Amino acid sequence: MRAIQAASIDRELAGALRRGGRRGEVLSTHRKAAYLAAQDGRLVVLAGEEAGNGPGFVVVPGVSSFAAGPGAVVPGEPWEAAGSLLVVGGGRLGIETEGATAWDAELRILPLRNGARERADAALEIAQAGRPAGALGALIGDLAAIAAGGTPRGCGTVERRVRLLADALAAGSGVAAAASALVGLGDGLTPSCDDLLAGLAGTLRLFSGDRRHGAWARGALAAVAVSVEEAGSRTTPVSRHFLRAAARGRFAERPKNLLEAVRGGGEKTVAEAAVRMLHCGATSGADLVFGVALGFLVLSRREKEGL
Repeated sequence: MRAIQAASIDRELAGALRRGGRRGEVLSTHRKAAYLAAQDGRLVVLAGEEAGNGPGFVVVPGVSSFAAGPGAVVPGEPWEAAGSLLVVGGGRLGIETEGATAWDAELRILPLRNGARERADAALEIAQAGRPAGALGALIGDLAAIAAGGTPRGCGTVERRVRLLADALAAGSGVAAAASALVGLGDGLTPSCDDLLAGLAGTLRLFSGDRRHGAWARGALAAVAVSVEEAGSRTTPVSRHFLRAAARGRFAERPKNLLEAVRGGGEKTVAEAAVRMLHCGATSGADLVFGVALGFLVLSRREKEGL
């Protein structure tokens, strides 16, 4: 057995592994990560140091690719948790999680420092300027106009459905149905509209403790969670994993850093976090930033309408 000491592990996952009984098959492998499906439908994510921490993640150092080379795992291989040891491939690879640094994926609910909307706008500008081809920025057009209830410049499915979601959020009703219509829309391991919903969930989490907007934010976040369960079969297992986590206020390291920066960071911290988001997946980082911005834009609309 090739043995590797994990560098860090999601704190919640560490507790689940200690309780035992986790086993399943390798779902898919990629350069930066491998996704292990458990019998209960949940995922364990083996991530390289480049990918960083996240919900359900075990960060494995020294692996250049999980799809090829000495650290490779094969889709369909069995895996199981033997105490703190993750055993993959019937004993071919062992990853020891005892002694790994525990990382908390939860975005804490804390007061927002003045200027949060301006910081969200700054992150959106960076994402718009640096967005890769195929990201939502090219499809949605003027996100601010759509969030404000304007007519989309494009006539595509994404523009129409994002507008409907913005209207539902502003009204505080029909959010679950509108969000469900976006689940699974787009290409890739995590479809673009799923990434947008995850970013929106982040903004709603930020406002969950707000005196004025907290009840609205908590209700909208609960509706997003309902949409994930109702429409989750339309998306990929990997994307469903991240959407469920986001609905619970749990995020991967880079999105969490961005949300914390928007909540109360300085201008430089926000800019650095937004730039790092552009390197998350093919388009996922930019799409998630658009979701964060959408939440703030809809909140501004509600205030203008006296809601």
